[in-house]
Amino acid sequence: MNLYLPLINTIMDIDLDRIFALLVFGLLALFFIGLNYSRIFLIILKKDYIPSPTPFLGGIFGAIALMAITNTFKPIYLLIPFIIDPGSIPLIIEFIIILISEYIAGQRIIIVGADVLLQDINEVYYTVSSTNNPPEYNRIHIYKEEDIYILNHEVREGEHYPLTEEDITISDKIKLTEEQFNQIYEYLEGGTVTLRAARYDGGDKGPFIYLYWNKDKNKYQQFSFKDYEQQLGFYKYCLSIINQSGEYQE
Repeated sequence: MNLYLPLINTIMDIDLDRIFALLVFGLLALFFIGLNYSRIFLIILKKDYIPSPTPFLGGIFGAIALMAITNTFKPIYLLIPFIIDPGSIPLIIEFIIILISEYIAGQRIIIVGADVLLQDINEVYYTVSSTNNPPEYNRIHIYKEEDIYILNHEVREGEHYPLTEEDITISDKIKLTEEQFNQIYEYLEGGTVTLRAARYDGGDKGPFIYLYWNKDKNKYQQFSFKDYEQQLGFYKYCLSIINQSGEYQE
């Protein structure tokens, strides 16, 4: 019986206010920490990043509960809930890791023909767009539709900016033969794909070129041709296909 006396005395010393604070803040801490652990489960299940729904709340309420039960303020002890809660200190570490990985990813260069093969390509956008007066909009869009590659050519004209779908004056849809797409791929070959950067309209009319492929992760999509000759060859060849359809003359 003497063995349990210190524990009994400690419990007897805790007043009702502290017990109430322990119950309230302890339960809140468990609730929010549980939410953050469920977030980890969803990330594993969906294999996609999900932001924390309640950052730091589990750690804060856990620290308050510890202060209520111990009736003391010791930072080393109060760190425990912030370490246990995935939405607190682990979230900061996670954020730092993401920043570092994004920086490294931004330096990555992917080469068409080595890293991106012909069968990997889903879409190519080649857009000339300017805010000049009058504005200009000319887009070549190549995409896959039921294993057939389609070349869509769209021109917009008007006296205002931005030009919208209501300003479309030319819209061609041409089915590409295997030979035609192979030739287009040859122009793309040797070009590089990098992390997609934000686009700002500052008078530059482009062309703005994007390549969508099977493993682009919705971010490795900004495309640059190997050299200007390849870029010019691509554009002229696409125009020759459009002109053969008899619907467009530049």
